[in-house]
Amino acid sequence: METGHIVELFQEKEYGSIRTNGGEAVHFHKRCLWGIAFDQLHEGQAVKFFTQSTIKGLLGFDVQPV
Repeated sequence: METGHIVELFQEKEYGSIRTNGGEAVHFHKRCLWGIAFDQLHEGQAVKFFTQSTIKGLLGFDVQPV
């Protein structure tokens, strides 16, 4: 499981991006959240998550607050 923080949220499209503690960019969608609603997230919030490589880069899943 990785850790990082939310750097951007796009409320209208219900997705966002995370910067891992190692500096990698990870994207996620509201369907990838675990134990929290999308509208409860905020930029700068610490999160933990798993990643999966896709053709568009890293996708975060099981994203949850720390």
